[in-house]
Amino acid sequence: MLCAAGTVKENFGVVNADDFYGRDALIKLHRHLAAAHDGARADYCMVGYYLKNTLSRNGTVSRGICSVENGKLLHVVENKKLERRPDGTVINTRDDGSITEISEDTVVSMNCMGFTPSFFDGLEDMFISSLRKNADNMAKFEFFLPSAVQTLIDEEKADVTVINTTYVCHGITYREDSEECVSDTWLHAWNAMPPQRPSILSSFLGRITRNLSFDRCRRQNAEKRGGGSLPLALDELSECVPAPGRVEQALEARELAEAIDRFLRTLPERECSIFLRRYWYVDSVQDIAARYALRENTAKSILFRTREKLRRYLAGEGILV
Repeated sequence: MLCAAGTVKENFGVVNADDFYGRDALIKLHRHLAAAHDGARADYCMVGYYLKNTLSRNGTVSRGICSVENGKLLHVVENKKLERRPDGTVINTRDDGSITEISEDTVVSMNCMGFTPSFFDGLEDMFISSLRKNADNMAKFEFFLPSAVQTLIDEEKADVTVINTTYVCHGITYREDSEECVSDTWLHAWNAMPPQRPSILSSFLGRITRNLSFDRCRRQNAEKRGGGSLPLALDELSECVPAPGRVEQALEARELAEAIDRFLRTLPERECSIFLRRYWYVDSVQDIAARYALRENTAKSILFRTREKLRRYLAGEGILV
């Protein structure tokens, strides 16, 4: 970040290059930054994730454990060895070997943060001070972004608004994490070819990756069916396509897919885009309304009318619910 000091003149966001934060987090980050301005204190923000949505199955991870009051960050403490044990509990192992159990619903920082340019003021001094304090242990020295933020909070120089998200943050902390994602895609491609012979390999692999993501989302939301965008979107779409409760399998049928493709080509551009945002990208109704400058009720009405059109179109094609 220090490399950008003197160059960045506007509000900006910071994310780790090896983490996938999810669209919801980036939208919320942008909304805050669009209106953020410094007053007596700097106006910063942080997207907060639930610890259970940030753990790796391949080893320990480092997360900033947050204390929040009235939507503002009070403290963030870096825990460097967090992991889920076989019994399901989550623990942190300190440098001295002691172990602390931590609730999986604890809000943590994943370094998805928003700042005004004032953040650069004093950042270099904090970095140099930290270097001097760790002069005898430079091999393991790390200067964590949350630590700099905590200093500004303690000195009452900044307020940090915590914006929670229920999305899963996919961190590629370990090589195994990325290898697992790639391996799953190649395995499913291997099992599908033959009999399928994709005309466009990139699109074929993209569909497999998307379906794998949906499968993981379903597993993670199994205990709260209907609580996320994916279950709701599939439930809505089951009103107008065959195989209720098994929409994702029905959509794989070539005949149905081709019919839906023809139907989409009959729609006005914006109506088609709204439909795709909901049922292909699985955006929430709230996000769609914000994207197209609509009221939520208006967005719901457009989606309802489009589903009714689809139902009638499919009926005309001989495909009945």
